[in-house]
Amino acid sequence: MQPASFEEHQGQKEYFLNPFHGRRPCRHFFGALAPHAANARKRQKGEGQFLFLGSNQLLLNRKIRESLAGRVALFTLLPLSLGEIMESSEPSVFEKLLKSESLDDAVSVMENMYVPLEKDKQVRDVVDDLCMFGGYPEFLFRKDPEDRKNWLGSYHQTYLETDLRQLVELRNPESFEVFEKLFAIHVGNLLNISELGRDCSLSNDTARRFINYYKQLFVTCQARPWQGGLGKRMMKMSKYYFYDTGVLRSVLGDFLPDSPGSGQFFENTILSEMKKIRCFTGYETEIHFCCTSTGVEVDAFVKTLNGRVSLFFEIKQSEAVHAKDIRHLRKYVADDDNAIGVLVNCLVPALR
Repeated sequence: MQPASFEEHQGQKEYFLNPFHGRRPCRHFFGALAPHAANARKRQKGEGQFLFLGSNQLLLNRKIRESLAGRVALFTLLPLSLGEIMESSEPSVFEKLLKSESLDDAVSVMENMYVPLEKDKQVRDVVDDLCMFGGYPEFLFRKDPEDRKNWLGSYHQTYLETDLRQLVELRNPESFEVFEKLFAIHVGNLLNISELGRDCSLSNDTARRFINYYKQLFVTCQARPWQGGLGKRMMKMSKYYFYDTGVLRSVLGDFLPDSPGSGQFFENTILSEMKKIRCFTGYETEIHFCCTSTGVEVDAFVKTLNGRVSLFFEIKQSEAVHAKDIRHLRKYVADDDNAIGVLVNCLVPALR
């Protein structure tokens, strides 16, 4: 059934909506369908007559002229988290820390944290998998590494490159390819958007628009600097992370197990897990990072839900813990009377 014939089939309880017209799919099928559904609803009394399921895509939204305010529900579905893949019903350590009522509660959470020996290898394997291929549900069934790489490559090419190019309407596609690579290389680092635009031969406005579309498509998330502590001599630039490390690796074309960027991929995986937990639980608290003008930095900072306890996180890929790994954590914790510092390494305590 095509959109124009929707109003002619009001007696049916079920519809098969065909988004294909001729040889080409109708990319804006639901945009064309919306006004016909609205007309049908006006002629009939009652609510909840139609249920349309689909992804909230920017190209689709641009074609919908009918206002859907008060008549549409949006659900954010991010790639699978560690807890979902493990099918765990227990809240993660990170979630428990967010719920801490006091500093003593937060300390108790860390002191009582453990992973049963029989689950240890499974947790490590899942974390390694998330760091290599990400958490798209498709990979619950696609186990072959090459098959996964090909799927991520197709996803990257069709969803990111094709759709974003249409959104921005680039006259010079090569500049987008350079932007995409450089943006991915800067993941986890302070991003100077002016320098990024200049290196890609793009205006500042275009570079910002690219990043904004990445955020709206839930490809990337922004971590803003925390403006407080240590004399408030804090950096102003933001950091960015990919919601899915597999997509990040696909953009960079790097699936090497011993890649020089493995630390970057591990940090991206941990920060994306924190973002997922925050999204799944519906908590409004924002995840920041801390960095002074003199380079005193920790990778993540968040307040507990009641705002009473400061949680600082440093992320290191290595399993061995050295004093230098926590020297910056010590400085931030010492500057805050109600703070706790957590070092997240390959044992991933904050995610279990």
